[in-house]
Amino acid sequence: MRLVLATDWYLPRLGGVELHIADLAKALRAAGADATVVTTTPGGDGGEIPVRRLQSLRLSPFDLAISPRLVATLEAAFKTGGFDLVHAHISVVSPVGYGAVLAAHRLDLPTVVSFCGVLLRSAQFLRVMDRLTGWTRWPLSVTAVSSPIAAQLRAALPGLDVGILPNGVDVGFWRASTKPMPRPAGEIIAVTAMRLTRKKRPEAMLRAFFRAHDAAARQGRRLVLRIAGDGPLRVMLERYVEAQGVAADVEFLGAVPRNILTQLYRRADLFLLPSVHESFGIAALEARCAGLPVIGMRAAGIVDFLRDGETGLLAADDDAFARHFQRLALDDELRGRLARADPDLTRFDWPEVAKAHLACYEQARKLAAR
Repeated sequence: MRLVLATDWYLPRLGGVELHIADLAKALRAAGADATVVTTTPGGDGGEIPVRRLQSLRLSPFDLAISPRLVATLEAAFKTGGFDLVHAHISVVSPVGYGAVLAAHRLDLPTVVSFCGVLLRSAQFLRVMDRLTGWTRWPLSVTAVSSPIAAQLRAALPGLDVGILPNGVDVGFWRASTKPMPRPAGEIIAVTAMRLTRKKRPEAMLRAFFRAHDAAARQGRRLVLRIAGDGPLRVMLERYVEAQGVAADVEFLGAVPRNILTQLYRRADLFLLPSVHESFGIAALEARCAGLPVIGMRAAGIVDFLRDGETGLLAADDDAFARHFQRLALDDELRGRLARADPDLTRFDWPEVAKAHLACYEQARKLAAR
């Protein structure tokens, strides 16, 4: 099967969607599918993954393709590539993703659409587009990366058949980092890995840290927070931490590659993910595979792999998140119990995720053949 993964966002731009699609392409190729990435993200060689980078006008500062010929350009790329199927990935704003669906429809190509981001205002856009084009009645397979996103799609478009194609991780790679490393007595280390943007809500995480830090100090213990990731809020957050007088216990590490992240997790006790509009939560799943208990928000996509009170703690609001943080940081027995290995996570291992994708592709081909 020659298939194309169409995406607005791809490497060398760094982010969850970009890394997911690169890993998905590798897993599909390992499973025998001939997967090619088509994107408007500029860059160099794609390495072992074939990448077709389409030229397009781009809208700054959002770095989005805005060419009026985008659909025609995608259609031409699909024709010349001789593809059997199109898998379009749609985030919050995705000209390439939506354009790929339209181009594939014009060419009568089997199509899978994966929604990778929370809908928010785009729910109204989907309804308008359905009234204009009737796209929900086209022979395509609609999927979401998690059950919360699937529920949002069904609420926006009642009657729409939505499947789930989750993100994947290399479970074995992350599990290899579960052996803990020694640290000073009385020290508790919390970690996170995120882009420092408003969507990820790092300020809410820091406010929770300040509360837990004070509680730890009252017990004669030291709570440390290590933040892997970079972004536009970094300078402001560093100043915020300095103003609170805890800069010695908060480390901003910048962008960290996976091999360094595994070492970071071996030295850590718990993982934090404060974002509400989190469609899946790859970083939290990686940390969970590495044996860390996770604190996250109940509305996020992490509910598909995190069981409240068994493998982590889920919060309904910021106050609950802060209380969970303080409790988990200071309760050694609870951390040990929540950190236990979870055999259920193997369903997110790349071979299993690739198998689910291939099954969905076959379903899309049958729909298109009717």
